[in-house]
Amino acid sequence: MIKKYQKEILSAIILILLLAPTLLLAANLDASRSDLEKNLMEGASNAGYKTTGGQSSIAVLAGTVVRMFLSLLGIIFIGYTIYAGYLWMTAGGNEENVTKAKNILRNVVIGLIVVLASAAIYLFIKTAFTGAE
Repeated sequence: MIKKYQKEILSAIILILLLAPTLLLAANLDASRSDLEKNLMEGASNAGYKTTGGQSSIAVLAGTVVRMFLSLLGIIFIGYTIYAGYLWMTAGGNEENVTKAKNILRNVVIGLIVVLASAAIYLFIKTAFTGAE
């Protein structure tokens, strides 16, 4: 039974190992965020910029979620690329494994193009509605 789900278990372990530092760093950032925001807002208001008082809006939340999602997709892209390269290098002349690796790489590149296009569309819409870059 373990052999049947070996790839899924390995993928889950790798994903957890890659995401754990990000989650831990995010927890540490939240603890010191209020002081940092306070200092930034004071500096910005002293420099003559308009500040929102540290209030977060739905647009800021959506931007954060989109950036996190794109980062996760980047990690998945790298994982699949490494997996396809491993399949190809260990094929040992087995044409079936080489074909499988080529198909995975083709699908990964297509997925990457779709993700980058969606990110470009998001940035275009964000810039059009908020005027910020």
